[in-house]
Amino acid sequence: MGSTAVPGLGGKGIVDVLIIAEKDNMLRIIEVLESRGFRYNPEPPERLFVSGPFYYKGRELHIHIHITYFGREEQREKLLFRDYLRRHPEEARRYYELKKLWSKEAADGSEYTELKTRYIMEVLEKARKEEGNKR
Repeated sequence: MGSTAVPGLGGKGIVDVLIIAEKDNMLRIIEVLESRGFRYNPEPPERLFVSGPFYYKGRELHIHIHITYFGREEQREKLLFRDYLRRHPEEARRYYELKKLWSKEAADGSEYTELKTRYIMEVLEKARKEEGNKR
């Protein structure tokens, strides 16, 4: 669902995965992932998130797994953002360049996250308008 899910969009070596599950199965999914070496991070409490290494062709990759349930707004927004960038490669290139700039200029991780979140909200607004025009 992250940068690696958008062709041509560079990432920072982390693969973001979104698991959309039945609400009753979410804690079981975390248990299974923890048994495979992933680490559950309970903060913030409304977000189910695990991370850990994954080995592919002898190479260690870092995986961030976001777990949500069907119908949750978070699920819709993450996919809407991804799909908008897929349909608009020029916006994906802009996002990539901005992320590089922010990683150099942001004072810390929280400032980087704030800049990125502000940009994502702007793109989501465009995506919602585009989606509304198709109806």
